[in-house]
Amino acid sequence: MQSPFELRTLTALSCGCVVADFHARMMHVELVSVEAQGPHCELENHRAGQVLGLGVSDELDTHQLDMLAATQTAA
Repeated sequence: MQSPFELRTLTALSCGCVVADFHARMMHVELVSVEAQGPHCELENHRAGQVLGLGVSDELDTHQLDMLAATQTAA
């Protein structure tokens, strides 16, 4: 059986966290989530498994992921 999610990229953020960009095969939706929290990261929404965005382009770069993470922190 095939996984419902396809891993597109893993990206290290400036805070030390690692985020993953997944493609949900059945729904044709992009999902960005925190896979690992940096050892010194103090951002409240950076917990392993935390979803940062849905429907996000699969062409994210590190700066865009940092901006998405900062937006989620301010919310």
